[in-house]
Amino acid sequence: MPQAPIDPTGEATPPLVDPNVPTEPRSPTLPVAPPSPRSAVSRTVAPRVCAHHPDRPAHALCVGCRSPLCSGCATSWEGINLCATCLAARRRGSEEATGWRVVYGYLGLVFGIVTAAVTATLLRAWIGALLARLE
Repeated sequence: MPQAPIDPTGEATPPLVDPNVPTEPRSPTLPVAPPSPRSAVSRTVAPRVCAHHPDRPAHALCVGCRSPLCSGCATSWEGINLCATCLAARRRGSEEATGWRVVYGYLGLVFGIVTAAVTATLLRAWIGALLARLE
């Protein structure tokens, strides 16, 4: 609902009425019953079993593929539950990213050394020119 505008005196004007929201009940002859606690229970999912071991109850849900896992199949990695397949895929991705991090790390080091060498050379030439003027 939009906020009520404030006039220059600092007082709030009456709240705006949204024309899309009905002000009267839809049907005064049919009262709406409050939701019962049992309706929430009936909407819950039935107890699941492990995707790999049908005889074991599921204790976790794989974040990667959303399959139910028992305590023996679930692996916690970086704070999330994963199955063996999704864990292997994440580890491969992590190893590939680590390889590129090493490459970019060495490139950054080389760039830093070259920048420092060029800066030192320019600074030395500038100081030499200043000292030549003083003599």
